[in-house]
Amino acid sequence: TVTSTSNSTWTDTTLTCNITPQTDSDVLALITHSGLHVSSDGVDIALRLLRATTEILMISEYMMEGVSTMNLTSSSHHLDGSPGGDGSTAITYHTEFKISDDAGTIKVNNGSYGTSVLTLIEIGA
Repeated sequence: TVTSTSNSTWTDTTLTCNITPQTDSDVLALITHSGLHVSSDGVDIALRLLRATTEILMISEYMMEGVSTMNLTSSSHHLDGSPGGDGSTAITYHTEFKISDDAGTIKVNNGSYGTSVLTLIEIGA
């Protein structure tokens, strides 16, 4: 699903995944955002990973500085050493994005530039 924003407040990318880790397990998150698109020069993209409502990783902050009308892919990973699993409650991870100022539009999953993926792997207790 193409998601876009034209403001500098955090916006959900619709990339989300749930996991039910056991007590004392870690969670490895593998994140790929494809079809990141900026519509005008000077508009920069910031991406972050959240566990529920808590930011656990700033994936990239303003990575398109000085570039106009470009599509790219961003991949990253994060080992969450304290997800708070109890073996019975699902934990939701998701990503959000924003622009540096309110002067343009950015998109995720734009066109035929690939598929964004969030994969969660439990690392044993």
